[in-house]
Amino acid sequence: MFAACGDGVGDFALGVKATPVMQDALVRNNPDCFVPPYVGRYGWVGLRLHPGTDWALVDRLLQDAHAATAGRGKRRPRSE
Repeated sequence: MFAACGDGVGDFALGVKATPVMQDALVRNNPDCFVPPYVGRYGWVGLRLHPGTDWALVDRLLQDAHAATAGRGKRRPRSE
């Protein structure tokens, strides 16, 4: 899992997997970013979504999160 949507402390938000360094930089430099409860300690970052959302940032965050998790392990095929 590399992203999730939900309630971000009263706002609708996107949560994405990030490195702790990236999380720190985003939270420091973007007022819409926050450390989400429960998964924040693992590097996840939350981004509040609203009409003025920077969708280019959302695109970059999703692509980076996907790239960081997509190559991990191989899934076994489902048994039928």
